[in-house]
Amino acid sequence: METEVEQAIQAMDFVALSGERGQRMASFVEHFVQPLQTSCVLDVGCRYGGISASFSRVARQVTAIDLLYNQVRQAFGHVKGQVTNLTFACANGSALPFRDDTFDLVILNGVLEWVGVAGTPRDPRDVQKGCLQEARRVLREGGILYLAIENRLYPGYILRDAHVGVPLVGILPRRMANCIMTWLYQKPYRTFIYSYWELKRLVHESGFASSSVYVPIYTYWYPCVIQRISDRRGILRSLADLRLADASERYRRSALVTRKQRLFFRFIASLGLAKMLCNAFVVIAQA
Repeated sequence: METEVEQAIQAMDFVALSGERGQRMASFVEHFVQPLQTSCVLDVGCRYGGISASFSRVARQVTAIDLLYNQVRQAFGHVKGQVTNLTFACANGSALPFRDDTFDLVILNGVLEWVGVAGTPRDPRDVQKGCLQEARRVLREGGILYLAIENRLYPGYILRDAHVGVPLVGILPRRMANCIMTWLYQKPYRTFIYSYWELKRLVHESGFASSSVYVPIYTYWYPCVIQRISDRRGILRSLADLRLADASERYRRSALVTRKQRLFFRFIASLGLAKMLCNAFVVIAQA
């Protein structure tokens, strides 16, 4: 078993990588979506607070929440004394303890797929929709949702589900996937991810006025750059000119994935198939 010291070191490493990721996310939002200097930001599912801390350096105020108390406590410990405009709280993204029209930006980065796992018999899609509706409720008119999630049609996730590690369940009809998981592994299938078209529909049904979809290169976990998914030429230009000179060695290793994955990404981008076969999406939705 890991000692508390080992766990603390791993958490610090994760915070450092998340901080670099957060810097790139914040830079993308600042330059291509909306200015952050006067924005109030909510980071849902903040984990150890790396992304939250990065946004707090450019935004007016950041509130970071997580369902797990221990992670919130550790997150506060990691950034204590570094920033003064970052607040942590233990809260549920499906029942946000904030008034309507409170925030200018809500971040759901790698979170939506997990909200259906919480102890409820409701359909996971309904739970996810409820989470998005809560994000819409607390956003001011014209506010922005930053949503990042895996693509259901990505071949790698068809061969091995991104969250449960079981082949094919992600692409099967939901009821069938649930029956297989319950029969073979004694647990239901609740970590729903979506295709481009399914995700657009879910966001629209949740009350957002409009949405634009971007592709993170090569992953949303450690993006090198985030490019509009319909801009094939822009994606190819980005692939030809990826610069990570400002990133740590560990971030570069994580961000550049494997050679096979890079070649596959270039292949689908050159054919204009990123919308269908990329591994993840970043959705910018306006309230």
